[in-house]
Amino acid sequence: MTTPDTENTSLKAAHLEISRRLSGLDLRSVWPGFHPFRFALYDASHVFFAGSEIPWDERFIGNTSINYNGERIAIWNLPSPYSVFDGLCACIVHEMFHAYQDETGQLLLPDKMYGPFYPREFRNFSLKHREDFLLASLVERFDPAAWREFKAMRAERMKLYPDAVEYELKTEALEGTATYVELQVLKRINAEAYGKKMARALNNLRSREKVFDVRLLSYDSGALIAGLLRENGLPPVDWREESKTAFTGSAALPDLEQEFQAYFGGIDKMVQEALSRAEKIGPDRTSLICFDSYNVRSSGDYLYHPNFISIGSSEKDQKFLMGPHITKMKDRTAEIQEIWQVRVQK
Repeated sequence: MTTPDTENTSLKAAHLEISRRLSGLDLRSVWPGFHPFRFALYDASHVFFAGSEIPWDERFIGNTSINYNGERIAIWNLPSPYSVFDGLCACIVHEMFHAYQDETGQLLLPDKMYGPFYPREFRNFSLKHREDFLLASLVERFDPAAWREFKAMRAERMKLYPDAVEYELKTEALEGTATYVELQVLKRINAEAYGKKMARALNNLRSREKVFDVRLLSYDSGALIAGLLRENGLPPVDWREESKTAFTGSAALPDLEQEFQAYFGGIDKMVQEALSRAEKIGPDRTSLICFDSYNVRSSGDYLYHPNFISIGSSEKDQKFLMGPHITKMKDRTAEIQEIWQVRVQK
C-alpha cells in the first residue's frame, strides 16, 4: 500500500529520470525539425507537470498528446512503482511526436469508427499476412526486387479493399511514424532494449494471430516502412499511383481459417459474456466522443470498451464514464443507441 506522498514522490522521481534522459537527446537527429515538448506523468489521483503536483482531472486520460491550457503536451499514465525508464522515455517521445505532428499540420487522424469495425474480410487478412511477412524479410535484408513486390502486393489490396487499406495508411502515418521515432530514441539510449523491441515488431508481422488486430499491427508496419525508406534512401510511396500497376505475384495465400475463426469467435464470445453481466444505463441517443481505440473490440453493432468512454454532443460537453462499458452503435457510426455498464468480476 502506498500513501499519497509516496505516489507523489514516485511521479516526481520518474519525471526527473525521463527529463535527464531527454536532456541528452538530439531529437532533430531522430526526425528533421522534431523538438521536445513538455510532458506530464499521472496516476489515479495526482499529476506531475512543470515541477509541480496538481490534482488529477479528466483531461488526463490514456497515454497521448493533449492540449493543456493552450499548450500541446505529452501525458503518460504511470503505474507505481516503476523502474524501466529507458523504455518509458522512448514512449513519451512517441507521444511528443504526436504533438509535433499537430504543430506541423501532419496530425491526420484515421476514421475513429472505421478501426473498431474494420471489415472481417478473410481474403484481405490473408493477403495482408503475406504482405506483412514480406515486409519483415525486407527489414532483415533489403532487396530492391522484394521491395517492388511488396509495393505491388499492397497496391493490389488497395484496389480490392480501398477503405481498409486507406485506414491502415493513415494509422501508419500517425502511429507508425511515431513508433519509428520511439524506436530510434530507444536505440540511442538502450541498444539492448531496442533490439528486443525490433524483434517483437518482426514477430508481430509474422504472427498468424496478430494480423487480425490491424490497428495494433499498423504501429509496427508503419515504423518499419518508415525505417526502410530512410535507411535505403527510398522516396515516399504514393499508393494510389502504385495501385495502377498490375500485381503479377502467384504465391499461395496462407491458410488462416483456423486463426480467423478463433480470433473473431473469441471476441464475439467475450462481448456476449460481458453483456450478460452488464446493466443498461442512460442516456440513449448520444454520441461516442472518445474511447480507447487501442483496446476497443467490436461484435456486430456492439463495441466493448475495457477502460473508459466519453459521451455527449461534442467535446465541449462530453461526460467520461470510467471502467468497462458496451455501446451499441447505430449503423456503425458514432451515434450511440444503447450504453451498458459492465460489472467487473472479482
